[in-house]
Amino acid sequence: MDLSSSLLVGASNFANLLSMIPSLLELHLSDYNLKETHLSYILHNLTTLSNLQHLDLSSNTLTGSIPESLTKLSMLQVWDLSFNELRGPIPIFLGKLTELYLSGNDLNGSIPASIGQFSKLRSLDVSYNSLEGEIFESHFSNLSMMLKEFNVASNSKLTLIFSREWMPPFQLIRIDLGSCKIENEFPQWLRNQRKLQRLVLSNTTISGPLPTWLRKMPNIPFMDLSHNNLSGPLTNLPNGVTNVDDEDFIQQHLFLQNNTFNDSIPRSLYKRRDLANLDLSKNRLIGIIPKCFKNLQKLQFLRLSSNGLSGIIPSFIGNISELSSLNLNDNNLSGELSATFWNLSWLRVLDLGDNALCGKLLEWIGEKIKQLLVFRIHKNNFARGIPRSLCITINLQILDVAHNNLA
Repeated sequence: MDLSSSLLVGASNFANLLSMIPSLLELHLSDYNLKETHLSYILHNLTTLSNLQHLDLSSNTLTGSIPESLTKLSMLQVWDLSFNELRGPIPIFLGKLTELYLSGNDLNGSIPASIGQFSKLRSLDVSYNSLEGEIFESHFSNLSMMLKEFNVASNSKLTLIFSREWMPPFQLIRIDLGSCKIENEFPQWLRNQRKLQRLVLSNTTISGPLPTWLRKMPNIPFMDLSHNNLSGPLTNLPNGVTNVDDEDFIQQHLFLQNNTFNDSIPRSLYKRRDLANLDLSKNRLIGIIPKCFKNLQKLQFLRLSSNGLSGIIPSFIGNISELSSLNLNDNNLSGELSATFWNLSWLRVLDLGDNALCGKLLEWIGEKIKQLLVFRIHKNNFARGIPRSLCITINLQILDVAHNNLA
């Protein structure tokens, strides 16, 4: 039964309706405006739900703690209580749990070690809560190769402690540990995770260089290592074949901003031809913008700001026709803007501020790039006047041309 996003019928009448369907296996009430009072009616006689295997109560306004009666549904395999207003600890669940979604609540306390007893668990998502304490290898003691998704993101008081020698029994597809605490170095247990499509370790306090074994890993379509203290060159980024089936559509992203990576941008990025978003901003990268970028024809967002890059802005960037945002500000770039930039007809943000660029601004900026919302050339060496075409660009919201030699 799927009544998601439906108008709520009388709670007592709905409970009576359920009592007439003793063989009900799935119940979906997502976005049903379900409140605690309605839930109490539904759960009043649990014998009517004794065969239930899949329960979806996500995106409602349930408050209080998770009802104990719910945890005793012995046949339940898939739980989804995400995006409610639930509080209190995560209870000990019974049943044959294979998927547990509790994200987007205000649950507190620790993650019970009993989670590790569900040998057929495929997905665990407790992200965006107020969980605390520590996660050890024992939490995964009896988990098998079936576990594919592990998401504990945005639980800032949660710490993951695994030994360097630990080798998980499973092959995860999606890992999100963002804003949790990971002790010291890049997690060594990830070295045997060869099927990853999503890896998020942002804001996890990890430091030091990327490990050499990471270079031999398959490319990870969505990889976020931002807001840490990772250092050294980027030569150890995953360099193997991407883990995406031909029939899957996964937009590829690489987020490495707000670290202390140094040296030049590696030419090995040419293999990431399907990258839609590349963010290397706020690091210590030097050298020129490499020619390998001309192979990244699916880029929509390119952010290289706040580094030490030098040289000219290469003309081939003007041929990356899908670019929507180009941020090259706060570097040491010089030279004039290439006329090929007029090819960037979908560009909305162009930030070239705080460099040493020169020459004059030509009319094509406003005539050809008609979607432009932000145009910033603050603190450069541009001369002559502001093109009239910019004055009639109806979409332009921010224009910053201060500290140049414009007449």
